[in-house]
Amino acid sequence: MIIQPPSRPCLDADQPVSLDIANRLLLALPPEVLAAIMPQLDLVELQRGQLLAEVGHTVRHVFFVNRGLVSLMQPLRDGRSADVATVGMEGLADPCTLLGLDHAILDVVVHVPGEAYRLSRPHLMALIAQHPAAKALLEHYMQWLMGQMAQTAACNRLHGLGQRCARWLLTAHDNARGDDFLLTQDFLALMLGAQRSSVAAVTATFRDAGLIDYRAGHMHIKSRAGLRNAACECYGAIRTQLAAILP
Repeated sequence: MIIQPPSRPCLDADQPVSLDIANRLLLALPPEVLAAIMPQLDLVELQRGQLLAEVGHTVRHVFFVNRGLVSLMQPLRDGRSADVATVGMEGLADPCTLLGLDHAILDVVVHVPGEAYRLSRPHLMALIAQHPAAKALLEHYMQWLMGQMAQTAACNRLHGLGQRCARWLLTAHDNARGDDFLLTQDFLALMLGAQRSSVAAVTATFRDAGLIDYRAGHMHIKSRAGLRNAACECYGAIRTQLAAILP
């Protein structure tokens, strides 16, 4: 579904962009580059569970997330999937396109609904080819994403479920652009690679401690500071690395 965006004024490299752009990659582009690609961007709705890319299928578009959270998932033959990284307002999905691939090597699934600016893959390739500054920025983003994958792998192996759940809720909160967002325990269990009953026990503990409120798929963050205390070091490490390339 394409959202009718705000009216698009004539963009000038010397004038700030007045659209509601929250995506940090887009905002980090040189003004003249952003002005050049704005006519090719469509603001689209992201719905929970929506599949933006599927393993083995041709990638036709990438999505600069403007609100919401998207997961990169590795599917297994028995039907299960494992989360390997998340993409929020700092990035784009499918990021593997930046490696020159025209077919997806991971499933890209929306977990926290929102919106994104959609760009066709040919336009993205033209952007990289024509603008060295944009190419360098996207390369740095890809390096950070690979670092996030490594941090996530270590976190999933070495940290407890409660720490990992707090980390994931903080990440979702960062990208929801508000304290309330849609999130089911089934999706959270899928993201954390845990049983739903185990996730329900952790979220109940967080609720009893006054950190969150949760009712029928609606998450409300009550104490971000409390979640920071409950989370492992990985949340801060990932955000610090991101700030180095996207201040």
